[in-house]
Amino acid sequence: MALLMFACIAFAIAGNHLVFAQDDWTEPYFTAGDGVDLAANENNLLIKFKESEKEGFIIGTFLYTGSGVLTLDGPQRDYFKLDTLVLSLKKEADFENDLEKKLSIRVTQGDFTLQITVEVQNVNDNPIYITGNRCEQKENNDENYINEECVYTITDADGLSEHLEFGFSPDRFRMSKEPNELKGQNRAELNLKFLKSEDFETENTVALTWTAKDEEYKEEGEFAELFILVKIIDMPDMPTEWNDYIGTISIKEEESVTRTLKARDGDIQIAETIQYKLECEPQQCPHIELVGDQLKIGPYILDDPLDNSFSFDVTAFESHIEASQTVYIQIMDINNNKPEISVSPLEFGIEEETNTLPPKLSITISDKDAGKYGTYTVSLESEKLPNIKEIMQIIPESGYQTTQFNIIITDAEKLDYDDENMDVPAIVDVIIKVEPADPEHLSDHTVEETIKITLKDLNDESPIWKEPKYEVKVLETFGRTEIEEIKIDDHQFFATDNDKEEVFNTITYELGPAAQQLLTLETTTPEKEKNLVLKTKTVSGTTKQLFDYEREKSIIIPITATDGLNTATVQLTINLDDVNDEMPTLDADTQTADIKEKSDIDTKIDINLESNDADESSELKYGIDEGDDDSYVLKRGKKLMWSDHRCISINEETGELKLTQEPDYNVFDTIYLQVYVEDLKAEVPKPQKTKLRLIINIENTPDMDLEFDDNTFKDNAVVEHSEEGLTIGVIKATDPDAPGWEEIVFSLMEKPDTPVGLVSIHPDSGKLTVSGEIDADFPEDKGLFDLKYEVTATVYNSENNRSVVKDLTISIKDIDDNKPIPEKNTYNFSIEEHTDVLIDSDGHIKVTDSDRDEKNSKFKCVISLIDDDIDTDIYAADTDETGCIIKIVNGKKIERDGSNGREKHTFNLIAYNPNTIVESSIIPIEIEIKDINDNYPSITTDLQFTANEEDKEQKVLGVITGVDEDSEEKNIKILYELINIEKHDGDDNSQLTLEDFEIEKIGGQLRNSKFKIKKNLETFYGTYTLTFKATNDLADNKWYTDNNTVTLVVEKYNYKSVSFVGALANPDPVIILSDAQEANKPLHQHGPNAPDLENFEATDNQGNKYALEFKIIDNCLVDGQDLFKLLGVKDQTAQLQLTSAVNLPDRCILTITAQSIGATPHHDEAKVEVKIIFLDNDAGPVFEQTEFSCEWVEMDIGPLKCQLPEAKQYTETRHNTFADTNIKYYISESVPEGAYEITDPMVISVNVAKEIDLNELGDEKSWFKVEASYNTVPSDQPKPESVLLVNVNIEDINNHPPVFSKESDIGILLVGLANKGTNVELKADDPDKNDVLTFKINWDTYDADGNIPSKDTKPFEIRKTNSREGELLATFTVLASMSGRVEFDVIVEDSDDENKHTDTMHVTLYVIADVHLCSLIFENNLQDVEEKREILIEVLAEQFKYTVGISDVKLSSLTTRRATYEDEDENVDISSTEVIAYFIDTENKVGIESDVIKAQINNLNFYAQLRKAFLEYSLLMTNVIIPADAESLEETYKIALIVVSAICGVLIIGLIGFFTYKIRSTNSRINRLAQAEVRRPTMIPNLPGANRRATQVVNPNVTHLEEDNVSNDLSFTKSPRESFRNSIDDEDDDENFIGVEKSDIFKIATNY
Repeated sequence: MALLMFACIAFAIAGNHLVFAQDDWTEPYFTAGDGVDLAANENNLLIKFKESEKEGFIIGTFLYTGSGVLTLDGPQRDYFKLDTLVLSLKKEADFENDLEKKLSIRVTQGDFTLQITVEVQNVNDNPIYITGNRCEQKENNDENYINEECVYTITDADGLSEHLEFGFSPDRFRMSKEPNELKGQNRAELNLKFLKSEDFETENTVALTWTAKDEEYKEEGEFAELFILVKIIDMPDMPTEWNDYIGTISIKEEESVTRTLKARDGDIQIAETIQYKLECEPQQCPHIELVGDQLKIGPYILDDPLDNSFSFDVTAFESHIEASQTVYIQIMDINNNKPEISVSPLEFGIEEETNTLPPKLSITISDKDAGKYGTYTVSLESEKLPNIKEIMQIIPESGYQTTQFNIIITDAEKLDYDDENMDVPAIVDVIIKVEPADPEHLSDHTVEETIKITLKDLNDESPIWKEPKYEVKVLETFGRTEIEEIKIDDHQFFATDNDKEEVFNTITYELGPAAQQLLTLETTTPEKEKNLVLKTKTVSGTTKQLFDYEREKSIIIPITATDGLNTATVQLTINLDDVNDEMPTLDADTQTADIKEKSDIDTKIDINLESNDADESSELKYGIDEGDDDSYVLKRGKKLMWSDHRCISINEETGELKLTQEPDYNVFDTIYLQVYVEDLKAEVPKPQKTKLRLIINIENTPDMDLEFDDNTFKDNAVVEHSEEGLTIGVIKATDPDAPGWEEIVFSLMEKPDTPVGLVSIHPDSGKLTVSGEIDADFPEDKGLFDLKYEVTATVYNSENNRSVVKDLTISIKDIDDNKPIPEKNTYNFSIEEHTDVLIDSDGHIKVTDSDRDEKNSKFKCVISLIDDDIDTDIYAADTDETGCIIKIVNGKKIERDGSNGREKHTFNLIAYNPNTIVESSIIPIEIEIKDINDNYPSITTDLQFTANEEDKEQKVLGVITGVDEDSEEKNIKILYELINIEKHDGDDNSQLTLEDFEIEKIGGQLRNSKFKIKKNLETFYGTYTLTFKATNDLADNKWYTDNNTVTLVVEKYNYKSVSFVGALANPDPVIILSDAQEANKPLHQHGPNAPDLENFEATDNQGNKYALEFKIIDNCLVDGQDLFKLLGVKDQTAQLQLTSAVNLPDRCILTITAQSIGATPHHDEAKVEVKIIFLDNDAGPVFEQTEFSCEWVEMDIGPLKCQLPEAKQYTETRHNTFADTNIKYYISESVPEGAYEITDPMVISVNVAKEIDLNELGDEKSWFKVEASYNTVPSDQPKPESVLLVNVNIEDINNHPPVFSKESDIGILLVGLANKGTNVELKADDPDKNDVLTFKINWDTYDADGNIPSKDTKPFEIRKTNSREGELLATFTVLASMSGRVEFDVIVEDSDDENKHTDTMHVTLYVIADVHLCSLIFENNLQDVEEKREILIEVLAEQFKYTVGISDVKLSSLTTRRATYEDEDENVDISSTEVIAYFIDTENKVGIESDVIKAQINNLNFYAQLRKAFLEYSLLMTNVIIPADAESLEETYKIALIVVSAICGVLIIGLIGFFTYKIRSTNSRINRLAQAEVRRPTMIPNLPGANRRATQVVNPNVTHLEEDNVSNDLSFTKSPRESFRNSIDDEDDDENFIGVEKSDIFKIATNY
């Protein structure tokens, strides 16, 4: 059997053949053919081959030698053929046909059956197919956009291969998936992907070729291709395009032109209809009209204020994008205007022979035409002055359009009004003649204007004397006793003047200054050309002589004639005759003489007197004036009477002086003697004596004691630490016998408590000077308060040495030379947050100042914050006698909790002396902030919970939430409790209680809890106010709570809404009733034939299916009783009636409600307040409207254009008693006052009587009140009135100019601040609210100094920010090298073309360069300095006297390190703030360079004063940095660093070389030493001078080795090499090895 056969077969697979282990083939055996895979499993065969095999393909061969016949059977046997044991294909099998993928046949022979399964293997033998239709895509798509509407299919019956490739032309397309994403699929749908944005205007249809190729396909080179037509859909993205650009249009004046505008839609496919518009304001394109596509331009008249060329924009547009083009208009002028002359003034006066005309003369000639038609020539003519062109000239001689002209005088001498030969008229007519350059209009366009110039006479002629000089002769005594006239005979003694005007030819005369002392000059008559009168002048009470022959023989007197401006001088000579009138002279060879004390009588005084008299007949006599005031003696300056001490006589003839008694120096020391000489033959009255003062000194004999000047011993003081050589004072002493025989010598001796060598005295001058270091600030037991000395004054001579001794005290003045010193280095405090008291401390810090003087030892303490997060008003510093006190002034700001909480505050306390600037003490302070439970739990639950009657028990109504900012858990755990419940509306019979609610904690949450209802809410509808209590329990048993109310609304299930209808539905309803009413009856309304009051009506808004109930809840009361009642309150209507008609009030207010019966008031209730007014008809007419509005235009006057409502009169009631009920109107009040008036009191017609200015009204509105009353009222009754309030809305007009605001920034443009904004804010105010303001630059006013661009480059521009503000921006780049100033005007104008207003602001900008910047360093934090920015500017401006600005305030890159104590090395880092400032000299308009500031700061006094000024505001300035200094210092540091680096480099290289050499040397020595092997240690001798250290190294076990006694008991426990290496490890250098190899020990060791 076949099974037995297969069981006996042992087989192996070799290639594609099934090999059996038998030698004969009596059983069938199959062997596979080429290209066939074979597998066997018992009697089953699995055969695999490719589908590409054709008919006749040999699958395999059976080996069979038996006699049986093999037959073929099975379901797909038709695919195979078995012929003579060869199995082959009968027909092809297709893998793509699922039925043919796997074939089954059987081969049988007898009982033998072989089941064969054939798997057909796929072969890539099918092509790729791609299909799809055209694609439409909107332009402007995104990149990589996938169009899902463009679908394409790719199929491959063999499955898409991993070697699939796509190709696209053009290459800007792809499919939505890449080929590798399709592997294994037989069919895939793809969408077209657009890599780039498509543009319809560039390409509206794209022919896309898509190719797909499978590299494994059997047909090489075969591929699939699909042509895709991609249509691009046009979108509205292109601007409108102009078909025709107009460009420039030239129009003749007074003509017009029409142009047709042509444009098309840039989106060709859309092609919308084009519309056109002008892009300009009417004033920018005048006389331009656009109708449809027709553009009409002109006509123009250049006489208008219009440029002859301008431009405007025309815009073509459709629904999405527009396009503009600029049209340029050039207006060609025609000659249609005459020149116009404007001269002001036409009449004026000038002075004769002047060179200038008055500056106010203005000549303007205008010709509105342009080009050659606007050109003209100008000349001058005159009828009365034919030669006017020789005298005057007009410049320029020609002009164009509007030109300013001036007239200059070229020959002023020909305008001499006084010269009769020139015939110059008093009034000159000057004709200005203007002729056009156009010869065609010379006759009709020539114009003239006449100026009348009145010549004013000048005082230009000088007076002329009739004679060139005058002479007269008199006695020298002439005029001494009386006034006498000096007569000048036979002369014309006067002058004349040729000026015409009397005021200029009137002459006055004046004598020379010296002659005025002697003479007077007067005219004999006021008439002209009359002789002058010359008289003498006496000087009362003096002996002054007018003339003196002995002094001068003749006198020349100048006499000046003047007309007020011009002068002429003539000389008058007065010759003198002699008279004997001279005084004798008295003189001496000396006026002082010395005579010894106790000289003998008749001793001659060594003074020789001399006398002389100019008069020949004189007789002289000498004498002594004996009067006590004339002659006297002195003793030490004290005057003594001459009559008591007469001691000298004089010879009358010779003048010799002699003693008449012995002088005594102790009685008097000086004689003052007055001698005289007199002429006994004087001819005229004169002083009788000539006197001379003589001084005679008495020489002293030394016999008196010396005397100190006590004043020089007073108030001697010295300032401590004064320099040696400083003068303290000068000790003075006198010798009563002074001048003494010898000089006084001074000496100084210290008292016992006074240190030696501090003060010295000059022996000659007595000057006290500092000679040693004086310090007043020792401790009290050693302190110096006063220096005490003995001063000795001595006179040394051979006869008698005289001395005097006196005590001297010199006080020491203390200075502030010691800073205040704290007791400790740093201070730590603690405080509870939100408190003002430190814990266990009063904040006192002991500070001492060792200066002795109380004023110098006083100090102040200030706080300097170094932490920006600390508010500046929390802490303050106070000072007492013993130190500083830290005060908490605003402890409530100390916060420990929350985002602003801090664990501690750190700052510096500064102790300084305010009197002088010495080094201050910096005391670091740290305050630890203790947390307290200061935060109440706060309930943050929503303000309302909402429920419904349908809600059941355990319903969660909401979550109660809260916060507690305390950080500890025990403080933030919040417990909630419902403590109160109140019901406001709903059913009063159903009330929820506290027990009906439950609060449940939410697990794991400390702050939130659920709020639940414990019962059903049915029938409990209404509004409740719930009060919750939030609590947290603290460890100290304090309870903090917070209560909060929440509204609980329980809504009724059936909700109904009620509202009033009719009169009560109006807002604020008012009911006017007559005062004639009856109780319990319908109410009568006020007015003639007025009906009764209608019933009130309400509705439930649901078809009135619910019954309503009306109530009066607030009634009017009369005598304590309700005035009104309601009838029919259970229906939809109710009637209002009075309960009493007595004592009705004027008015009252009712509150009426209507609600559904049984509904809650809160939801189903309508409530209204009704004003009830009872009017008595006797009260006059009534305005039914109480308020009305009208419109008006600002500044207009006239009738108010609105119809005001009239008042109505009611006359039929029983109370009316007036005979005349005509209504009269009048205005009682108005704003503005008096602005409105009634023109006819019987008609309500109002007139605006004066202009109303909205600016004057400000925020107030305009209104008036009209009152109405009857025309006639009985005299015994008040005048009834009713009032109508009329509000007038005023329309604003442009009647005010804009004004630049003071807030406009007019000042500084900083260098390098472009990122911070170099803009200058422009702000203007205009009372006209609707005006839009425009800013522009007046370039004519542009003025710049320094490195600033010129105005031609337009270096500035203005950007509008809103209707009232703008920004001035620099268009140039501000460089660091720039500096300078620029000035110009900025103009603001409003938007009204017809009545435009402007205002001008002068802008001054300074470009501040780096060279102008200075940095000031402060030991204050940034916040503190920022808050005091204005104070900084004020102090700097006051100290430097410049305008100051601050460009930046920032944290300083410098950190100040300062020792806190004099004797400590510890430094404290102090954060500092840098203030960058600049200075401007606005008077000279320049920026101040930092070198100038540096020079001022280098002055120590100025620097100290500046620091002191800052300290007044707790600002501690520590440094000033000039950028130039910083740069130079930085350069210096760089150079120094380079030099140091170079030196270090050389040293390192040298050290490396030296180290290498030493290592090599040391290693060599170690190796040599290591070679020594010690074999006989007992042989080491005791060698004096051997290297002791070397032996210790060789034998490290020796504990003690003396130099002269080396033990022989040596043993080596280590080799010499190990010993040396250990030594190297122990030693720091190798100097110990130097010389070892030369020692005897070494030699012995090496020998062994």
